[in-house]
Amino acid sequence: MAEIDVIMPTYNQAETLDKAIASIFNQSFGDFMLYVVNDGSTDATRAMLDKVANAEPRMRIYHLEENKGISTPLNKGHSEGLAKYCTWVSSDNFSKPNHLEVMYNKIHTGNYDMVYGSFVQIDTLTGTGTTLVQLNHWKHPHPKIGVHGPVLLYKRSLWERFPFDERYRFAQDFKFFAQVKIAKCKLGYIEEPLVDYHLQKNSGSGRSGFGASRQDVLKIIDELKLNDIDVLPLDAPFGSEEVSGLSDGPVGI
Repeated sequence: MAEIDVIMPTYNQAETLDKAIASIFNQSFGDFMLYVVNDGSTDATRAMLDKVANAEPRMRIYHLEENKGISTPLNKGHSEGLAKYCTWVSSDNFSKPNHLEVMYNKIHTGNYDMVYGSFVQIDTLTGTGTTLVQLNHWKHPHPKIGVHGPVLLYKRSLWERFPFDERYRFAQDFKFFAQVKIAKCKLGYIEEPLVDYHLQKNSGSGRSGFGASRQDVLKIIDELKLNDIDVLPLDAPFGSEEVSGLSDGPVGI
């Protein structure tokens, strides 16, 4: 059994998928399994994945016949794995070679429930990159959540407790992070940028998906009554090394 399960949902990103997969197999930390879940792609994704299906024993590939949004392939990938720790990566983002190693060392040595961290956001239209050293960035509807997904590692038990809500096509990560914060889980922050995060026109976090994502976020804020909760301590510094949820210590997860 691997130490880390890496889940990569993908939809119509055949142009970047091979490079994203290669960046995972170029990791300095090798004790992982990669689960690639094709979410009903209509481009060359299926053919490309079928071609490499047997190329790497640490990779499993699954095809969903219908596009369901990111929650369904994320849940599928998690349900197939057994590792103690889990992360998900996008098929248009590229991991630095030490991505998994740094996250594993942080969560393992600090006994955190989840670690998250910095990344380089690259605008694919202009080719410019910006290092984001804290994850409560761009027009966040509820900045007290303060977490975003490009650099993330968490105990499997968190997903078992908070599986991704398949009612939401775009903001499943926001609900997951909100539930983690409300549960007072122990979080660790990594300042070193570990992922090149590509802001794509056709991605859920890109220009075309942001409006729909915001609507989902607003529904989740109402569902979880987040406006009535100080999810993140008001005096938590921007770019802090470590941030706990609503208490200073870990809780059993």
